[in-house]
Amino acid sequence: MTLVPGTKLGPYEIQHPLGAGGMGEVYRARDLRLARSVAIKVLPADRSSNPSLHARFEQEAKSISALQHPNICVVHDVGCQDGVEFMVMEYVAGQTLDKLIPPGGLTIDLAVRHAIQIAEALAYAHNAGFVHRDLKPANIIVDERDLLKVLDFGLAKLVAPTSAANDETACLLTMPGAIVGTFPYMSPEQAEGKSLDARTDVFSFGSVLYEMLTAKRAFQAPSQAALLSAVIRDDPKPLNEIRQGVPPELHRIVTRCLQKDPQARYPSSAALLQDLKGCRDLLFSESGAILTRERIVREIKRPRNLIPIALVLVSLVTAGVVWVKHSREARWTRETAIPEISQLYDQGRIEEAYALAGRAEKAIPGDATLAKLWPLISYQVSIDSSPTGAAVYRRTYGDVNAPWIFVGRTPVKDIREPLGEFIWKFEKPGFGTALRMTTSLFGWYLRPPRRAAGVVTLDELDKIPSGMVRVSPASIPKELFIPGYEELAPMPLEDYWIDQYEVTNRQFKDFVDQRGYSKPEYWKVDFQQDGKPLSWESAMALFHDATGQPGPKDWVQGQYLKGQDNFPVTGISWYEAAAYAEFAGKSLPTIYHWNRAAGPFSAAFIVPASNFGSGGVLPVGSKPGISFWGNYDMAGNVKEWIWNQAGLSKHFVLGGAWDEPTYLFAEPDAQFPFVRASNIGFRCAKYIHPEGVPKVAADPFPVPANNFAKLKPASDELFRVYRSLYSFDKIPLKATVQRLDSSDEDWTTEKITYTAGYGNEQATAYLLLPKKFKPPLQTVLYFPGDGAIFLPTFPLSPTAYLDAILRSGRAVLYPVYKGTYERKDDTKGSGPYKTSSYRDHVIMWAKDASRAIDYAQSRPELDHDKFSYYGYSWGSGMGGIIAAIEPRVRVCVFALGGLDFQRPFPEVDNVNFLPRVKQPVLMLNGSYDFMYPVESSQEAFFRLLGSREGQKKHLLYGTSHNLPRNEFIKETLNWLDRYLGPVQ
Repeated sequence: MTLVPGTKLGPYEIQHPLGAGGMGEVYRARDLRLARSVAIKVLPADRSSNPSLHARFEQEAKSISALQHPNICVVHDVGCQDGVEFMVMEYVAGQTLDKLIPPGGLTIDLAVRHAIQIAEALAYAHNAGFVHRDLKPANIIVDERDLLKVLDFGLAKLVAPTSAANDETACLLTMPGAIVGTFPYMSPEQAEGKSLDARTDVFSFGSVLYEMLTAKRAFQAPSQAALLSAVIRDDPKPLNEIRQGVPPELHRIVTRCLQKDPQARYPSSAALLQDLKGCRDLLFSESGAILTRERIVREIKRPRNLIPIALVLVSLVTAGVVWVKHSREARWTRETAIPEISQLYDQGRIEEAYALAGRAEKAIPGDATLAKLWPLISYQVSIDSSPTGAAVYRRTYGDVNAPWIFVGRTPVKDIREPLGEFIWKFEKPGFGTALRMTTSLFGWYLRPPRRAAGVVTLDELDKIPSGMVRVSPASIPKELFIPGYEELAPMPLEDYWIDQYEVTNRQFKDFVDQRGYSKPEYWKVDFQQDGKPLSWESAMALFHDATGQPGPKDWVQGQYLKGQDNFPVTGISWYEAAAYAEFAGKSLPTIYHWNRAAGPFSAAFIVPASNFGSGGVLPVGSKPGISFWGNYDMAGNVKEWIWNQAGLSKHFVLGGAWDEPTYLFAEPDAQFPFVRASNIGFRCAKYIHPEGVPKVAADPFPVPANNFAKLKPASDELFRVYRSLYSFDKIPLKATVQRLDSSDEDWTTEKITYTAGYGNEQATAYLLLPKKFKPPLQTVLYFPGDGAIFLPTFPLSPTAYLDAILRSGRAVLYPVYKGTYERKDDTKGSGPYKTSSYRDHVIMWAKDASRAIDYAQSRPELDHDKFSYYGYSWGSGMGGIIAAIEPRVRVCVFALGGLDFQRPFPEVDNVNFLPRVKQPVLMLNGSYDFMYPVESSQEAFFRLLGSREGQKKHLLYGTSHNLPRNEFIKETLNWLDRYLGPVQ
């Protein structure tokens, strides 16, 4: 569309064209009402005809018109006439920046002055909530006074591209996953179609500044595809290779702006602006001349009549340089470094904050503000070894590519180290390398008693049992032991060795090849099956492979699968594991020794770095999850046989397996000793002083008794009192919604924040919405297992089969319950405990569920009459309470739940709530679940349910505390279809 001079659009008369681009044509026009010149942008006709785009365009333009800043081109008006949609802007007499950059680039001082003005505009707009998303030289106009105006704020997120395009054509779609921006200047996240924030403008700014300094684009390629690839993967050519004399301060700013990772860029345009101003103050005198070393040398070499004057001048110049350097560093520390350290701390990026604080302290030692920040990001520690003289290194925990940082040689006294999770390495010639893992949660907590903090024992190489690491335990603190057995926890233990890795197929084959299955001297424990003795011959007949030969269950003719030498051996019973340990001159670890080596209380950082949910067993040491003493895979991969008997007939298997809930790393499981499961393996211990191992450490553990048969639910009158504790005022939600990136094509994820039902708090929930189904959607309210208490952040990848529920066409509403994920507090665990803190948390958890439903009922795309509840393990127990108090829940699925052995206060005791559950309930459990035994826990829970006959169902599977995926999906979806109807 081309408008001829004299054409009128409302009160505006077109005078002549100013330019054209992929987003439309721009004209100079006359405002006939106010007698002023304006610029009018006319949008393409194919976009103007869309009513929804028109309404959105108009509303957005009204908002952008509020951006009143000297460096932003103001929007005066917006309109539509005869199908022509247009925007009226301030007219600036000048040229766009792309036409003003000469060959070789702008002068350094002019480039810096222009850059500061652009950054001023960005900082103002970002603070007002606007992201430009199409910053480029063609969108920056410079008038005759060198005043810059940034054009087109907000238009990038409103208008789609026309069909006419070249390498520079702006591609400005707003659909999720679409590319937004102009190819040579867009950020990597733009090029990949990800969601954007203000840091994308910081990247584009870096490209503009690069071009101002060099007259060349940071990213160039012969085609659009190659250009996008360069933006995503390639680094631009260094500035000093294109133009000599670019000050290092300016080079640093450009480099930081152009980091591929948004986290590595300036956290905000305000921080960028501060750095630019500091650069300006450092580089330029009041006259604007650059104070470079070369200029100082030229001044010194200039002929002088008086040598003393020259010497004085040299001294003054030198002092001036020192003063300028000190002033620059002080200004940088106070205006840039300290605010950025605070921001990095708030973002949890402690190592980066620590490194920046180190630089700042060198610049201005003893700064009072910096002194207040140090305790937030670091701690003082002394580290020693026996013998001394070991080189100490540290590396970020869980990052195998992180460099080892040299700390010092032992003894290292009173050094400052960053808070966080680290692996420490101790090396000394002739001695074995020792690894230690520490966390800011416990620091150097795990140390031998009565020794200095951080003392690490180093052993001579020939005295270390092959493949084992030393554990130097103190008494196990009661609060750090496995839940349910705290009263048995205190146990003084001496140093011992434990396998660094799980026993592998290759190692176990030595036992098979040396006829270990036919040598009774290795089988020192009497065989018991179903409480009855079993003969040697009968037991050996059970320990065969797939072809009937002696060996693990899944081997063939005494051989494991080719290529699986370093996989953990599986399919072996407790008896076989104990026999191998005897053959190797070792023992199965007691529950005390295994727990001390594993450190299950450190689950929050060990579990994410371990093999849970990967799709199968992995070779030992494949994951970086390392325990305090340098041993791998104690969390996940395969769970491990333990020496101790659990009750009368089972043995403990600890650590959790790849296909089980993550919280089983920190909670006990037990199985019959003849079980030969494909997810159970083992590792061995070797006691340095066997006589020093307390006998009680190897004794059977009694299974906690229950008296459920004697429990009686509260009367209706008393229950009404309990029920009143869960009510709350329905105050306004004041909800905000943030759409998150999702790598899955089947659903979107939203993070919602709203007013909680207690304590003037802000609650959080995640709403996962299937993409391929029409509203109104059935909604599943989810309550997780207690791993949510120990993990630091919400898992954006759905767990516990939630993906199957989403693919069935149902929405999932996942509240962040008080004390879990980012709402973490002092909660010790999921209970049940007879404490007021636990009681208060249960009531808050139930209110969190109800408040989430309140929010869901504000969403029109959700069916307000078809809410269901799905609880997993901990969530199953809580489901008994939530379903009893929440009539909006129509149907329930309880997976892996049961009655707990311990009883809390009656107002939060499931026994009093389960009879009031009237909804249809599906219970899914494992037959060998040690946490919730079938008869005493699962069946007791099921019998108490108040659901009508025929509307409650209990299914058992041949598993422990996990479920077969396909069976769960089939039964759960059938249950929801039955009581809520099929998804439309």
